[in-house]
Amino acid sequence: MHLQRRLAVLSAVILGMTNGPSQAQGVGTYFAPQKQIIAIRAGRLFDSRSGTIQNNQIVLIVGDCITDVGATVQVPAGARMLDLGSATVLPGMIDTHVHVNTGGNTQAQRALRALANAQIDLAVGFTAVLDMDSRGSFYTVDLRDAINSGIVQGPRMQVVGQSINQRATNYYPDAHSVRFYDGFTEGKNVNSPWLARTAVREAKLHGVDYIKIYTTQDFAGTVHMWKPDATLVNSPSLTLEEVEAIVEEAHRLGLKVACHAYGGATNWNVMSKTTGVIDFPNVMSKFIMFGMPLSQIIACATVNAARVFPSFDDRGTLNVGAPADVAMLELREGTFEFLDNYKGTRTGHQRLFPAGTVLAGKQVQRA
Repeated sequence: MHLQRRLAVLSAVILGMTNGPSQAQGVGTYFAPQKQIIAIRAGRLFDSRSGTIQNNQIVLIVGDCITDVGATVQVPAGARMLDLGSATVLPGMIDTHVHVNTGGNTQAQRALRALANAQIDLAVGFTAVLDMDSRGSFYTVDLRDAINSGIVQGPRMQVVGQSINQRATNYYPDAHSVRFYDGFTEGKNVNSPWLARTAVREAKLHGVDYIKIYTTQDFAGTVHMWKPDATLVNSPSLTLEEVEAIVEEAHRLGLKVACHAYGGATNWNVMSKTTGVIDFPNVMSKFIMFGMPLSQIIACATVNAARVFPSFDDRGTLNVGAPADVAMLELREGTFEFLDNYKGTRTGHQRLFPAGTVLAGKQVQRA
């Protein structure tokens, strides 16, 4: 319902632009004014340098940059104060594998869904994401660029556009002939090393940041991928020669390659029984339930992710000089039920809830 409401609002905005003299949003609409000063008073703050949680800290932001952090920071007169009480302040989180497109029958619907989902990510604290497959077309490149230009609000994005996968080992019903293939599956012909190189060059031409390949098939189509004993069927995709050609060509063009592969990996992203919503703070709460320190959990979603991906290496910290990307989470005490991978019930006594986001010095308004 949340996504449907968001889409309805987006549609209303688009329709409203055609019904009056209002000026359309331009470049830089969602940039923070360079002279704006915000001070965040945090009851708890994650310090990425020490890997610990610090108490009673202040983060000072001027424009889109962090200028001071500490317990004794002097707040200038006229600064806007965000007093978060006991909430935990951390660097904007980084999700290194998302799919902002979740469906749609037309390109316009798919683009709107992608924008809405990107904004949902931002609202819960993700200020940077890596979209790992547009499920057809390169509109995620346009979305990335619109966000970077301040035309729309969303997390900083790195995108692969359309993934590279020859899909020769999993059949698809052809209910609508060519339309089905064009609309819902990657139709790139990579059935040889040279065609694979061509696909990489085309993706580079469209402006992607990474190349995404499949060495095992995904779960699309009608073939069930589980054996009776609950083990996964390993359904191969690209050949070794095709993979080598893709990686070599991508590196030659300055691109890195991400790979879809499976072999029974666990999925922690199972909904909470108390909320019915799939969200990352819920996943983080599960690790708290199993005894992982909060500081380590936060590090995995911030500074560690930034170290792994060079495109995000200026993020993941609240150090002086870092981009002013800040996530705020509230740790609540109580009794919370979670579902494990087998839909069994697990009980925990702490749960994280989103409390706010600042992106590049601008507070994100939650719907």
